[in-house]
Amino acid sequence: MQGWLLAVSGGFFALGWIFAMVRQHLLIRAAARAPQRMAEAIEKIRSGRRLEAADFLLESEYSPGGTSDLHLVAASLLREQGEYGRAIQIHKRLRAAAAASDADARAQATYELGLDYFMAGFLDLAEECFRQLADSRYADQAMEKLLFIHLRTRSWAAAVDAYRKMEEARPDLQAPRSILAHLYCEWASEFDRASRERIEKLDSALQAWPQSVRALLLRGDCALVAGDAAGACEYWNRARWQPGLLFMLPERILDAYAKMDKKQEGFDQVSQLLAEHYSPALLAATCQAVRTRFGNKQLMPLVEKALDAKEVTAAYEWLEVHSQNDDVYHKLHQAMLSDPGKRFRCTSCGYRSSHHSWQCPQCLAWDSVEQSDASVE
Repeated sequence: MQGWLLAVSGGFFALGWIFAMVRQHLLIRAAARAPQRMAEAIEKIRSGRRLEAADFLLESEYSPGGTSDLHLVAASLLREQGEYGRAIQIHKRLRAAAAASDADARAQATYELGLDYFMAGFLDLAEECFRQLADSRYADQAMEKLLFIHLRTRSWAAAVDAYRKMEEARPDLQAPRSILAHLYCEWASEFDRASRERIEKLDSALQAWPQSVRALLLRGDCALVAGDAAGACEYWNRARWQPGLLFMLPERILDAYAKMDKKQEGFDQVSQLLAEHYSPALLAATCQAVRTRFGNKQLMPLVEKALDAKEVTAAYEWLEVHSQNDDVYHKLHQAMLSDPGKRFRCTSCGYRSSHHSWQCPQCLAWDSVEQSDASVE
């Protein structure tokens, strides 16, 4: 299950573990069939001479079911060392040499060839290989790689299909429904905000995971575009369960209440939200939303709070309003110099950014980017 979840999140860090397991399996099987040659090869591997070990294994003459395992080990070593071209040629030869009656040997060579293409960056060729393995014992691993490829190529419809097939094939894995909701949200982004297709995809996301903050926010946006401001607020209210993402609400709330001719009530709502769930990101988002919709007058109480909290983003807002106040300017200038400006951090790989994202741009894990410079109540 661990390997599957890592593949779903899109992290390349899973691949090293997978390939190590594949090589270990091949080593054991090859050692049973050619113990003396494998003993020498293993000694070379242990001493760090992997390419030399690969060449040594390839010196053995190929024979189906015999030294073919030695060639598989050699190709695996070549792939690990970045010799993708050589590994591809070996696996192509092994696949072609597999007897028509030996479906398992052909499937293994096809899977290994797919890994070669995958690591070399030829994702279209890798996809072609993995698709051929639907009825083989490599079906689960191939489906994992297909999902990864769809994520990398941003083929969201195909990613949703692959994810659902994996759920059906492996119900014991208890796949995270939150990831499926994200895939539907990405798919929805391909359509216009007022389109029926976008709404259908977002509804599917909420069906997959009713608590999806992302889907709730986007579905509320659709309602607002359609003129249903009250309905939009209902969706957004359901998204309040995750305090660390509340900074996405102020602008939406103010726009919805403005459409209902209740601008002051909207201001009261975001002010209360800030008072109950303060965070630097929420404060900055509130200041920006209030300033663009109400002007400087109603921004003052919020920026005073920003000054007390030494929140830099809001400090910029203050500087634009009171640039003539030398004392305030000096204090906030010092605050800006001491603030790193990167309030979001990926809990999976440590990547830092000044902006939130649903998927870490570095390790591609979902829902791992959180506020890092202040506790969220």
